[in-house]
Amino acid sequence: MTTSRIRYVIRYFKFQCHPFSFEIIYMNIIYPSDYFDSSKADEIFEAEYHSAKESGLSCLLLSTQHASNGKDKFSKGFELNAPVIWRGRMLKSDEYKSLSNAVDQNGRNMLVSLEDYLSNHHITGWYKSCEKYTPDTLFLKEGDGFEQIINQLKWPAYFVKDYVKSLTTSRVSIATNAEEIQEIISSIKKFRGNIEEEISLRKVEDIIKTSERRYFYLEITCILLTTLFLILLLK
Repeated sequence: MTTSRIRYVIRYFKFQCHPFSFEIIYMNIIYPSDYFDSSKADEIFEAEYHSAKESGLSCLLLSTQHASNGKDKFSKGFELNAPVIWRGRMLKSDEYKSLSNAVDQNGRNMLVSLEDYLSNHHITGWYKSCEKYTPDTLFLKEGDGFEQIINQLKWPAYFVKDYVKSLTTSRVSIATNAEEIQEIISSIKKFRGNIEEEISLRKVEDIIKTSERRYFYLEITCILLTTLFLILLLK
């Protein structure tokens, strides 16, 4: 993301006003720290972290080293009466729950509750709401008989993922038979540590690659429409 886009989104969150009350909303933003130096932001988020601070937002660092050991240590305290958001890599359900609990213990609340986070983080949370606009999907367990299932489906190809992500190595996540499905599942475990929840089998469609549009919403207001792979403050 360019610095100008970072500043645009930051300004929106700092000065976003309710259409009736015109109440200015300030944010506490938690960023991940560098693993070896908890006083520095992770290099992926470093430019955004400094831009947010320069814009007057309250920014904290979560010690990545402590978090990897199941502990949540912040670089400073939270501002009064300001909601808190996490701006880092996607967290597993237990990780987000731990972070949310740590924020609660510091007298604040996450803007995005655990329930709301999981309803967007896991495919099962959003699939039904847009089922007719997205490829057909089956939710399965690892032990289910994939051979029998794909013989019934007879899709041309299968996009294999867990409830969150697909395989992003050179192998990619597209399979044409049960053996390849099992191979992808094994690779997800190898490169990501485990399967998050269960398995999603999605029908591979002939989609025009340049047709992607991404809409970003804050509550019920669309704040950005883009064709780029942008990373914003709210997922």
